[in-house]
Order: sequence, then structure tokens, then C-alpha cells
Amino acid sequence: MRKIQTSLFFLLLSLAACKEDADKVIHTNLPLEATQLLETSTSWGESIYFTALNFQNYERLDTLNLPGCPTITIEEGIRSVELDFENPLECNLENSIERKGKITINYGLISLESTSRWTVEFEDYSFGEVSITGSKTFNQSSPDHIQETFENLTFKTTENLTTTLSGTFNHTLNRTNTLLYSISTSGVGIGTNPAGRTFDWEITEPRITDINCLNSGEYLPQAGKENWTISRSPGREVLHSLEFIALDSCKVQVNAMLSDGRNLILNP
Repeated sequence: MRKIQTSLFFLLLSLAACKEDADKVIHTNLPLEATQLLETSTSWGESIYFTALNFQNYERLDTLNLPGCPTITIEEGIRSVELDFENPLECNLENSIERKGKITINYGLISLESTSRWTVEFEDYSFGEVSITGSKTFNQSSPDHIQETFENLTFKTTENLTTTLSGTFNHTLNRTNTLLYSISTSGVGIGTNPAGRTFDWEITEPRITDINCLNSGEYLPQAGKENWTISRSPGREVLHSLEFIALDSCKVQVNAMLSDGRNLILNP
């Protein structure tokens, strides 16, 4: 009888553990989870235009054509650029979401190497209600191809929800003659979401950042697809997909396909 009772105890304990894992999955708010993924994707990508420009671009840049209209300080001797969004210039560009803080780009001294390299530091920087902390490294192998790498970039909301992200992304600068009109981005990342779950992120179809649309206040990419694979209990994963679809006048619709098969528009 004792053996039967012991076996029954462990069976009930096992069933309770399985139910607990199932409840964690069932109780996960999937639309909220997808919205947080979009928030991370947006906060990571909205500064691509600033950080993909090289030092010569900034030397020739019309400051009134930079989204957020930051005060730009160029240090010729050490080849650095500071974008100060705390003291923005007056300009005619639309800025639908406020930027604060500073972005400092250090290009270093001119090298004879074929690859140009620079680093980006986010200093008390925020986009809307998300603050971004950390640094990135950019390597430019040719005039139109740049690789971006970073580790443990941190995104924190005003509700103290934190996401960390590491990744490697490749940017192609698309030009008409010498005029940059869009940036095409692909790559992969890994991280931890606000619930403490790890995830893998892959851009399966390139994100297209349209510079004219960015200048008009549209911060979302004009095209692209992303897969986000999120861990659950050990050995279990779910997959959410995001797709960016361009509408009229630079407006973008973000479609989400959730792991349970539901399709949502995240920015109705």
C-alpha cells in the first residue's frame, strides 16, 4: 500500500507540474507579447539612418534634414559626431515620436585599411517611451555595405519592462547617383524579453528604411518580414511573425501572425 501511495504522490506532483507549465503558456497574452516584439524591433531600427552615415556624410549634411532635428557637434580632430536631441534645432520635419538624450558616433583616426569602422554610444537616449542603453559597432567593407554588431543592448520602457538584445545585421545603402534614398537590412539577433524568456530574431525578408518617409515622420520600415522564436518551458518554443506593409503617403501597416494562428494588425 505504501508503494502505491508513494507512486500516486509522484504522479500527482508530475501532473501538477505539467499543468503549471501549460498554464504559463495559456496565460501568456500573445497579442501583448507581439506588441512588445514590435516595440523592440522599432526601438532598435529607428536610429539606423543616424548610425549608418559615415564621417564624410556628416561633414556635408544639412542639419535640417535629420529626423528629430538634433544639434550636431562635429569634432574634426578625433573624428566624432554628437547628436544632441535634448537641444533640438527648429526645423520643418515632422517628428511624430519624441527623441531625447544623445547619440555619439566615434569614427576614429583615418586608417589605411580597406574597412572603415566606427562605434555608436547611446547616452540617456530614448525614442518615445523606450530608453536605449549600450553601444554598437559598424564595419563598412564598401561604400554601400555596412555590418552592425552589438551585445546586450538594453531597451527599457517607462513601466520598467526590460528587453536585452545582441545581434549581427547587414545594411545595404541604396542610392540614386550619390543620393541615399533607402537602407535595406537583414540579419539575426538573440535576447531576453520582459518576461525573462529567451528569443531568436531573424529578418527573413529585408527591412526597407525609406529616407524620405523617415523625414516625414514615419519611423517604421516600408517593407520586411521578421520571425521571432520565443522559448517557453524547456524544449518548447513558439513562433510569432511580423510583416511591414507600405500604404499610401508613407504609412505602414504591421501585421502579426501569432503562434496560435491568429492574425492581428498591431498598429490599427
